[in-house]
Amino acid sequence: MLTNKTNVRQLSQKIAAIFIAAIVLVSCKHNAPDFVVTPANTGNPTSNAPSACDTTNVSYRKDVQPIIRNNCYECHAASVTQEGGLNLEDTASLKQYLTRQYRGNGIYGSQLMHIINQLPGSLQMPPTYKLDSCSINKIQRWIHLGAPIS
Repeated sequence: MLTNKTNVRQLSQKIAAIFIAAIVLVSCKHNAPDFVVTPANTGNPTSNAPSACDTTNVSYRKDVQPIIRNNCYECHAASVTQEGGLNLEDTASLKQYLTRQYRGNGIYGSQLMHIINQLPGSLQMPPTYKLDSCSINKIQRWIHLGAPIS
């Protein structure tokens, strides 16, 4: 009889330990940052950047706007019929794509970062090539700085 009680007690302790471990795992939260993706350089025709990519003093006017102008305005500018109604010359339109949101499958990030990183399940822009890693890193840094338009 004592052996049976001991077995029941050991089994109860194991079940309790598993239950506690499950609660701890489920209760953990992870606030993932926007993606830090270092894609391969695909020969973007507009990139004449040196091999080092300086993202320390990124600004919209100096860094981000030229990338967007050279790679996106062909389809997404005021002077053309915008695909999807998106005019990236309008900074208010651009800003709506910067908000950090849940993207599904446990992934958080701005829509713009998902699109330019060409991640599975998102639009892939530009549609015919991928931005070089330096351009993507500059845009990502600008977003992390709060995406100031100055």
